Amino acid sequence: MGPALFGALHALTNNWTVSLIVLIVSMSLQALFGAFAGRDRYVLEPKG
Repeated sequence: MGPALFGALHALTNNWTVSLIVLIVSMSLQALFGAFAGRDRYVLEPKG
């Protein structure tokens, strides 16, 4: 899905700017969620 969407955006806009912006935004979101998912915590950590 990724390469096809990337190519479709390029075909629709006839430049790489929109495709690269979408790529940068998606990578930033993945990095943010990955940072939160990789925290040193337990799923059922006792409160208190």
